[in-house]
Amino acid sequence: MLIYGLKNNLIFFSKIFIIYLKIAIIYKNIFIK
Repeated sequence: MLIYGLKNNLIFFSKIFIIYLKIAIIYKNIFIK
């Protein structure tokens, strides 16, 4: 049960990380221009 919870948290945090990464790339492109 604990391992299953950790696995779900890992997927959740990886989704948040990907969203932040996309936002960071967009902001970087705006600031370069």
